[in-house]
Amino acid sequence: MAKGKIRVWNVGNTFYMLDKRKARSYGEERLKIEENYIRIGNNAFENNEMIKEIILPKTLAIIGKNAFKGCKALRNVNIPESVKVIEEGAFKDCIKLKRINLPNGMNKISKDTFKGCKNLKEITISNKSEIKEISADAFNSCDSLKNIQLPENIKKIEFRTFYKTKSLKEIKFPESLEYIDKEAFYLSGINNIQIPEKVRKIDDAAFKNCKFLLNVTIPLNVKEIGNRVFTGCRRLKTVKILHDLDEIGEEFVNKHTIVICKEGSKIDSYCEKFEIKTKYI
Repeated sequence: MAKGKIRVWNVGNTFYMLDKRKARSYGEERLKIEENYIRIGNNAFENNEMIKEIILPKTLAIIGKNAFKGCKALRNVNIPESVKVIEEGAFKDCIKLKRINLPNGMNKISKDTFKGCKNLKEITISNKSEIKEISADAFNSCDSLKNIQLPENIKKIEFRTFYKTKSLKEIKFPESLEYIDKEAFYLSGINNIQIPEKVRKIDDAAFKNCKFLLNVTIPLNVKEIGNRVFTGCRRLKTVKILHDLDEIGEEFVNKHTIVICKEGSKIDSYCEKFEIKTKYI
């Protein structure tokens, strides 16, 4: 068996995956799943609008793709430490879900996992977490998200991971971070960011329309800034760049923003060309 994969097996005549067919037998608002299951199958409870609370077994290892997608009444779920994998879209559009805890043994947060969870306020990730990857759109349109601590091993924030997280005011980036992908924080509510020293690239529109962002310092290791990275950040006063970049995209800031840089540098020439205000240091 390939490294990192978890096999779902059967013993005798007892199957250890709760699939969509078996899920039909659960009709309660308070869903308690038996201890013998180690996997909840793909789409098992998708669009079940009755479930308000889920009690998952301590034997559970995998929550399948779209397993609880569209469970619009779901408010409470406690994910046991036994869970190693939560697949794509597992809790997508669970619009009443407010809090979630993620087990230490997971190594990634899959694409669309919590996308559209409009009332999700808090995500608990332990500082012992093994999560190394947060995939695209994982928290897209989590309008109420206020608190999340990113794991220390994260190297990349993917496409639209925090898109439209309007209530997210601050986020602490891990020192391991190297790349911020396109539109990662587009329309986020963040007002303060400290970009870590290891970051090498900030891609197109990464912080576009972050209307509360005030000041930004670009670390010395950043080599590329994409198109329109800070466009639409109406309150952004300054962006400090004290080194020459290999590549800088179009309209990376609005013209009211002051770029703090060294006189005669490449960024100084760029600002002069595009009529962006500068302040020398």
